[in-house]
Amino acid sequence: MNMTTLFFVENNSKANFITSHFPSHCCQVISTNGHFRKFDVTEKKYIEIHDKCQYIRNRLKKIDSSTTIIYFAMDCSPEGDLLSWHIQDEFQIQNGKRLFYSSM
Repeated sequence: MNMTTLFFVENNSKANFITSHFPSHCCQVISTNGHFRKFDVTEKKYIEIHDKCQYIRNRLKKIDSSTTIIYFAMDCSPEGDLLSWHIQDEFQIQNGKRLFYSSM
């Protein structure tokens, strides 16, 4: 069984950097293109930005089923932490690990 690693990153430039340094047969990258949820002040809860969520769902459908390691490679910031949490929550990802992008 091949071990495949999936990286979630915040933007396409980070995705391009990772894909240029790791072989495509062992690494896949999804860029969220920024936040895909926003805080609704009146309802006091996060709501999804439909187009961005659908884009990520479509990319997840194409991911190899042998993916064994999932990293949330976001910036070392509260926004990066929030985006990582939103990905885990929205797409029911249980085994993801937080990785600070600056450490790569």
